[in-house]
Amino acid sequence: MDRSNHYEAAFAALLQARHVPHIGIDESRRSWLGGGRLKSLDFILPARGAGHWLIDVKGRRWPGGSPERPNRSWQNWATRADVVDSLAWAHSFGPAAAPWFVFAYWITEPQPPPLPAPLWTWHEQRYLFQAIPVADYAAAMKTRSAKWDTVCLPAATFARLTRPLAELVPELGAAADPPGSMDSLLLDRPCHAAPACLAP
Repeated sequence: MDRSNHYEAAFAALLQARHVPHIGIDESRRSWLGGGRLKSLDFILPARGAGHWLIDVKGRRWPGGSPERPNRSWQNWATRADVVDSLAWAHSFGPAAAPWFVFAYWITEPQPPPLPAPLWTWHEQRYLFQAIPVADYAAAMKTRSAKWDTVCLPAATFARLTRPLAELVPELGAAADPPGSMDSLLLDRPCHAAPACLAP
């Protein structure tokens, strides 16, 4: 993990507060695997039953855009290398390891966002965490930018495949703010047209 990244630091603080065993990976050093250099994982968590969750945290702001033109969609883009490297790590750990993207949304508006997931307050800032198996993401992803080699999911697909982090780690389910309804923000549009894909 990168402790200068407030999304990852907030996630680590949540794990510590809920006493969830975990290992934070030092991202300042890339690792070599099978002759290639891979992006480091952010966290390793024990999976329920057996095995491990291999976590890559993706920090996004909600709403995106500018204060004058806020973009109230759930940005879910990643680089193609993020997907490939996460799957490679899982392969190296063996069949009991599962890679997950955790999208950490920094909530910058005072009202709760319309998404049925608990919020975590850290250093007077609120965060919402959604998780998706990297294998599911890879199977449904679309090209967002060929130039930057980024990918994304259409908004409706993301809504169908993602889940609150507490479903992955039940200890993380406590929340101070009530959830809302997800439906109003999710439009089934092609990836190239969906704000959830296009907003940086």
